[in-house]
Amino acid sequence: MVRKNGRIALIGDYVGFVNNFNIGAFMEKHLTMRGGQVWPHKYYKMIFEALQSGKINPTILLSQPFPLSKIAEVYDRFDKHEEGLMKPLILPDYIYNMRVAPQ
Repeated sequence: MVRKNGRIALIGDYVGFVNNFNIGAFMEKHLTMRGGQVWPHKYYKMIFEALQSGKINPTILLSQPFPLSKIAEVYDRFDKHEEGLMKPLILPDYIYNMRVAPQ
């Protein structure tokens, strides 16, 4: 979803083709689309070494876990830029309950 005259940026490691793309809707909204290929294989070794040595702590990227059943509430809080909600980790309910619920 994007507003009229908006911009879409696709950044990642994409392979293959996208079928059934609605080019008419894209044109009617006067959108701009850009893409950039990420080359993750170039950095795998360096990233894994940094993770294993403790130089990088990836958990700081995730503000807190939430169950999938609360997704609407989480999106609402995230949309309102609620303090402390930077990058929520959405988990299937059964995994969330195994990881977070008291034993």
